[in-house]
Amino acid sequence: MKYLDHLIETNPKLANNRELDQSKIDKILRISNTLKLIKILIFVTSVSFFFAMMFKFLTNVESDIMNWDEYSGDRLPDDEPDHFMSKFNQADLSENEQVIVLFYFSFTTLTTVGFGDLNPRSNAERIYMAFGMLIGAAVFSYYMGELIEMISLGSDDDEEADDLAKFFGLLKNFNYN
Repeated sequence: MKYLDHLIETNPKLANNRELDQSKIDKILRISNTLKLIKILIFVTSVSFFFAMMFKFLTNVESDIMNWDEYSGDRLPDDEPDHFMSKFNQADLSENEQVIVLFYFSFTTLTTVGFGDLNPRSNAERIYMAFGMLIGAAVFSYYMGELIEMISLGSDDDEEADDLAKFFGLLKNFNYN
């Protein structure tokens, strides 16, 4: 605070410098919007990854219950229901490749894009994905609203920053007069 007082005493024009205030406010608003965007990306990625790992857990439990591991062929016997891991040859992939495929599948499901190249095969998988689409629609709608708000406020930042600069200039006048 002493440094600021010293600057104002040596150069009184700084106390009313709206351009300097506005550039600082613009910088703060840009940083704030960037951090919001990073937060949104991290959250969406985390939700998709969690959803993918829960789907993998579901398919593993389902596989154990139905003894799908006993069948080595591409198709299960006719009396056994089809499931995601066998239909899309997930057993042939490494763990990392499975995670990538399941992340892609969960991301397209949660965003309700659903390209149709991967789909749930058993009833348990369908129920889980239906629940996921409901959650995904809510989460992504909220965050799309946040993104739209950031974009629409981006055009108003100059006016907002100008108003804040005027306000801070007024405060400085009251504090130093």
